[in-house]
Amino acid sequence: MYCSKCGAFNEDTAKFCTECGSKFMASEVQNPTVQPPAAPPPVNGGDYGNVYSDGNSYSANSSYPSPDNMYPDNGAFQQSDAQTDQGKLSNVAVVLGAVGLVLAFLVDFIGFGCGIAGLVVSLKAMKQKKDDSKAKIGLVLSIIAIGVFVLNFIIGFIQGVTYAATFYGF
Repeated sequence: MYCSKCGAFNEDTAKFCTECGSKFMASEVQNPTVQPPAAPPPVNGGDYGNVYSDGNSYSANSSYPSPDNMYPDNGAFQQSDAQTDQGKLSNVAVVLGAVGLVLAFLVDFIGFGCGIAGLVVSLKAMKQKKDDSKAKIGLVLSIIAIGVFVLNFIIGFIQGVTYAATFYGF
């Protein structure tokens, strides 16, 4: 079945959209398939007449109607470029947040940079679409990565001061 909010294809038994996370209504689950309308039958009696019942006329040179005129809702289930770009932003935010979190433990400053980048991308994705769960996950991971960096920095500073005081006898 197709999601009525974003147009993404989902399993017939799905209760939530795998792309945008919106909940399917009971009527959508009971009627899981959405089919585009079939081509209208020819009116003039020929196998490939020039005029079809929907009023569209077609060239006598072509044996099939143009796909642009065949379905009145052509493209209704296709996602717009803005929707796919927004989905990409959300995915990038999650990846940057996760990488930043891992690297915050291993290589502090690179993890911090990924955390900041993830934070910026998450906020941009959330600005485009307010209810974006992937962007929220990226935001949380990025904030945790920045927090781990700050905590590591503070612990390192305290250890350095303690070592200097012990070694130099302060």
